[in-house]
Parts: sequence; structure tokens; C-alpha cells
Amino acid sequence: MRSQLPSKSTSESPRQSRHARFWNSGPTPLGLEAKGFKQLIAMEDLALELGATGKIAMLGYGFSEAWGKAHLETVRGFLRAAAKANRLLATSDEAWQRLRPLMRAKDDATFQALKRHYREGIPQRSIAANEADAKILYQLLRELGGETLVGTATELVPGTFWKDPGMNVAN
Repeated sequence: MRSQLPSKSTSESPRQSRHARFWNSGPTPLGLEAKGFKQLIAMEDLALELGATGKIAMLGYGFSEAWGKAHLETVRGFLRAAAKANRLLATSDEAWQRLRPLMRAKDDATFQALKRHYREGIPQRSIAANEADAKILYQLLRELGGETLVGTATELVPGTFWKDPGMNVAN
């Protein structure tokens, strides 16, 4: 795990300290990273520590199975477009420059952090591998939080991950 303890400095507040740490859970901490803060633990590391076997996808698209079946070509087209966009953004700095005004990054360091973290987060594993790890993590959440956290389901609900034998899109 890549965790580190906070700085032992007592004269600086965490916000002032260049050694302050944060937990990366979204875009706001990226702004802190651009200001010199260090990451305490990454979500992907946390998932690995909790039993995942690989880097899990942190983004998903929600729709009902019935809707997906009724709009199969729309879903396939969307997934193909998303995969193509991810391939482009993984390799093209020029594409990022076109997006930069829309991102409203306050400075170059924030822009670079957003770009780097997006690239690091592009799913590389199969849907089956992500689903297997989601089942492991679900069981842990069920054990820790019980019905209050996950409701009455004893396992990850079948259909949580879209499976389309006509598609072969990893990301």
C-alpha cells in the first residue's frame, strides 16, 4: 500500500505544509496535489488492500437491463465511442489541449494532474475481472455494514455488470 503518515511538523497547518497528505477520491484532491500535497492512499490501493485482485474500474454507466436490451445498438455505440475516446485521451496530448478550456483547471499543474489521473483510471481489465473483484468487495461491505449498508441482498445483484457477447470492449 502506498500510504504515508502526515508530516511531523507542528508549526504548519495541514493546508500550509507541503508535506500534508490527502486521500484521493475525486477531482477536488487533484487541486490539492497540484499545490504540493501528497496522496495518503489511492482508491485503487485501498481496493487491493480490501481484497481486489487488480485495479478496479471506478466509473460505470447505469441503465436497466431491459432498457439495454431494447436499445442494444445505442448501448453498443456508446460503449464503442467511450472506448475510442479513452484510447485517444490515453495517447494524444493534442486531444487534451482541445478539452482544456472545458476543464476549467485553475493552473497548469491542476490540468496536468487531471490528465494524468484520467489516464491512470482508464479501465484496462475485462468486465469479468472487474465483476469478480466487485463481488469480493461487496461481500466485505456486507460483512462490515450488514443490511444497513447493502440492504438484504447477500451478493452483488446479477446484472450489475452489462454483458454483451456482441461487444469486446475493455475500456
